[in-house]
Amino acid sequence: MQFDDYDMAIACVFLACKAEENTQHLKTILDAAHRIRTGSTVPLSKDEESMWKARERILVCERILLDTMSFNVTVEHAHLFAAKFIQSVLKTILDSLRHVHADPSTAEDASKRHRDDAKGLQQAASNILNDSLSTNMILKHPPPLVGIAAVVLASRFLKNKSQAGAQEIVERIRALETSGKVGDYAISELLPVEDELISTYELAENDSSPSTRHKERSSSVSSMEDHSKRARIDSTGEN
Repeated sequence: MQFDDYDMAIACVFLACKAEENTQHLKTILDAAHRIRTGSTVPLSKDEESMWKARERILVCERILLDTMSFNVTVEHAHLFAAKFIQSVLKTILDSLRHVHADPSTAEDASKRHRDDAKGLQQAASNILNDSLSTNMILKHPPPLVGIAAVVLASRFLKNKSQAGAQEIVERIRALETSGKVGDYAISELLPVEDELISTYELAENDSSPSTRHKERSSSVSSMEDHSKRARIDSTGEN
């Protein structure tokens, strides 16, 4: 049985809103989709007959989606695994502070600084993961692999930008790279995923009308890629 791509896409958005507990009225989603597709400022809901027919088509598509997925709508997000990995690295740093700083106040100041560093790294990794959602990466690779690859790539970028405060946690991740394994994955598994993450920005740069967000970041893409390549050479021992 054939289904209209447009209707199925709307059904996916409608179902995703439910799965993520961010429920939206179907009328709201249909109006937004109609505006994007046609450019019209007149909501589809103004035409009751058209709205009713569209609603029925979307509900049929939603049922097909649920049947196809055996009603399993649990989604593992790469963002969660990225955050967990960063927190695990942060924990090793904080644990080491107990042996370095005898003064509790000094240790607390250092702890706060490292926590702020981890937040900066997590934000950078989240930005990369958010942009990757415009691709099919999450369908091709396990979410934990994508999440950790984003953290590694973000750490390289932060190191290349020499942002103050990120150095300690970045160096910890760099040390893991040098060892040949980051989290549960070997460097050989992470590098292809990093390439795909970088290509997200390269595709946006080649687009005739890239988004403002990608425009703002486009100047840093080449430096991210160059530094990433240099880091790979160091970690793999290539000449």
